[in-house]
Amino acid sequence: MLAAVARFCLRQYPAARRVLVFCGKGNNGGDGFVAARVLAARAWALRAAAGREHEVKGEAAASARALRAEAPTVAITPILDEAALAAASDAIASAELLIDAVWALASSRH
Repeated sequence: MLAAVARFCLRQYPAARRVLVFCGKGNNGGDGFVAARVLAARAWALRAAAGREHEVKGEAAASARALRAEAPTVAITPILDEAALAAASDAIASAELLIDAVWALASSRH
């Protein structure tokens, strides 16, 4: 199930090769790290952007470690503030696909 994002990208965007994955520190970020690892294994050019790596916990941290071990060419760039985001603008502009693994829509219950 965790590789569902990567499978979706492979199916819907087969020509994309330059991918930027924004990873949060929770479960969504973990899914992003898994997607990055799977896509990197298929020779897609990947970059990942995350917050403070020491704040990533649980399964997300394990996924980040697996990405570093299995795909060491994937750069994980910390995005900690607006200045860092501005510095990443070239990577954003050149990406053919952006994956948001930071936010999830929460359903409201009445």
